[in-house]
Amino acid sequence: MDFEQVLKEVVWRLVTEGSISYRRIKLSFALDDDGLEELRRELIGLKRLAADVDGELLVWEPDGRAARPEPAALLQPLPVNFPEELGGRSLSRILLLPGNRQVFDAGLL
Repeated sequence: MDFEQVLKEVVWRLVTEGSISYRRIKLSFALDDDGLEELRRELIGLKRLAADVDGELLVWEPDGRAARPEPAALLQPLPVNFPEELGGRSLSRILLLPGNRQVFDAGLL
């Protein structure tokens, strides 16, 4: 398999799987360190289709942004409000109400 075929296959795996480890790339395509470095340079630097995560794997990132979102952004609650039938409460308040099983059973969520 030539370099172009390896490049296409890795892009396909990034698109379909979201990420691929450098070790898996080396084992699957019998790449040496120079071949892997050239593949990284193509995908991250030139084509801006992937991002590196901790030197361990490539992740699909077609906009060339950072691979991981800020941890604080992951912990922010989503502002979801419900209609008046539920008292206009937020999702977190509904889930904490005693007897919230009825809300789920009624198919309102």
